Amino acid sequence: MTTASTATTYSITTIGIRTKVDTEDASETDMVKQREEECTEIKEQMYRDKLATLKKQLTQLKEETHPEYLKRLRKIEQLYQERLFMNEVFQSHEVERVEREYTHEKKAAVREFEEKKIDLRESLIMELEEKRRMVESERSTIELTGDSMEVKSVTTRKLRRRPNDPLPMPEKRRKTSPNILYNACIRPPQLNFLLDDGEIIDDLKMLNKGKAPSLSKRLDFEEYGNMDHGSHAIEARIEDGKLFYERKW
Repeated sequence: MTTASTATTYSITTIGIRTKVDTEDASETDMVKQREEECTEIKEQMYRDKLATLKKQLTQLKEETHPEYLKRLRKIEQLYQERLFMNEVFQSHEVERVEREYTHEKKAAVREFEEKKIDLRESLIMELEEKRRMVESERSTIELTGDSMEVKSVTTRKLRRRPNDPLPMPEKRRKTSPNILYNACIRPPQLNFLLDDGEIIDDLKMLNKGKAPSLSKRLDFEEYGNMDHGSHAIEARIEDGKLFYERKW
């Protein structure tokens, strides 16, 4: 009897333990499911909250009231204003630089024009002066050559004065002008030039220019002929722009 009752008790105990274990397993499964459901619900709530937040931010962006948008917009506007300021400063600087260059180039152009105008005038004056000197030199050469060709050796004879004849009156002579020295009023039959042709031409050039020669030049005119008192010499020279002729200035 005892053995049978012990076996029965053991069987009951075993069944109770199994039932308890099964109950614990079932409760744990329910808890896991409940936790999973809670997590899922939490995730869905987070998703809904995040979606609502994004929709709100999107609405703010459309209305241009989003804080981050406004913050970045202010920064962009600040950069824009700074860039505009720098552009204005650069523009002002470039305008001043261009104006300075324009003024400098204009002054340089005017200065170059004046210099070239002066050079042109001086070159033309020099050219005309050179032509004038050449013409005067040619004229002087022609006149001197013509005078020397006109001078001829002429022998003059003078009749012997009779006792009853009156004395001859002294001959009046015109005073020779300094600027026409080479065309003297009295041309002797023969001229003896103490200067060569080059020096005579130089003296004539200086006389034509109205300048006195630095050194006195002398021309001795000697007249040869059969006169009562032999040969007669005429001395003429120029000193300090004055003519000395027949011992008179």
